[in-house]
Amino acid sequence: MTPDLYCQARVKRSGSSFYWPMRLLPAHKRRGLFALYAFCREVDDIVDRQLDPRAAHMKLAWWHEEIVEVFTGQPRHPVARALHALKDQYGWQMAPFIEILQGMEMDLQPRNYENWQELEGYCHKVSVAVGLAALPVFGVTGERAQQFAHHLGMALQLTNILRDLFEDGQMGRVYLPQTVLQAHGVQHQGILDGEWQPALVAALQEVDARIESHFAQARELVQGEHFAQLTAARSMGAVYHARLRRIRAAGYRVDQQPAQLSKSYKLWLCLRCWLASRVGWLRAYDAL
Repeated sequence: MTPDLYCQARVKRSGSSFYWPMRLLPAHKRRGLFALYAFCREVDDIVDRQLDPRAAHMKLAWWHEEIVEVFTGQPRHPVARALHALKDQYGWQMAPFIEILQGMEMDLQPRNYENWQELEGYCHKVSVAVGLAALPVFGVTGERAQQFAHHLGMALQLTNILRDLFEDGQMGRVYLPQTVLQAHGVQHQGILDGEWQPALVAALQEVDARIESHFAQARELVQGEHFAQLTAARSMGAVYHARLRRIRAAGYRVDQQPAQLSKSYKLWLCLRCWLASRVGWLRAYDAL
């Protein structure tokens, strides 16, 4: 199996919501995104599936060396080889890939995030950095595109945090800022114990409002010359935005997994984004 086919299979096998938006892209751009997101899946799975933190640290350290090889030598892993083959075409820099690894390291040691600033620092590493690395694959540059990647990345990761509140709690991770929990009377230990607390509704409403603000800013920033080029990114945002609305409609009962979307519905959202990029008057109905 070639490195490119390995990456495509890796992303598809993960069941990622990003798979179908990527399929909207021309083949040469799909190749870049599959390589990037296959890397993310490889390192994310180390954190989520490795029970021994020491072994996980060693595997992430190995990946750190492998990323250095991507940019300076001869990498061995098929995902790293795919990245190496594309780095010059997309002008990729090492920094975003190292930031992603640093974010994974942060997950190995359960910690509290005191405030929004601390949490958004984490979100930048595990989500925004991915978006910044994806921009040259989409063929867009500039400050406006970088701001779009920032706000969309924040919205996606905060939606993940909201959706996976109790799943993360089972692994000893509580991402919601302590200032938010304390303001609404939510017990930190209750989240770790998988206990639904009525006070969570107000806390998650605050998180929801922040996510909506990021989605709104991303939606505003994507209007203009890069609207069509960022169709796949808008589609990713549309799927996550739909998840957020499902959670809201379910009264934020994230302990009952209300955010599931069918494959057909995700495809419909992607189609709406694709049509909006090709028919001017349909922009008003863009799914993002």
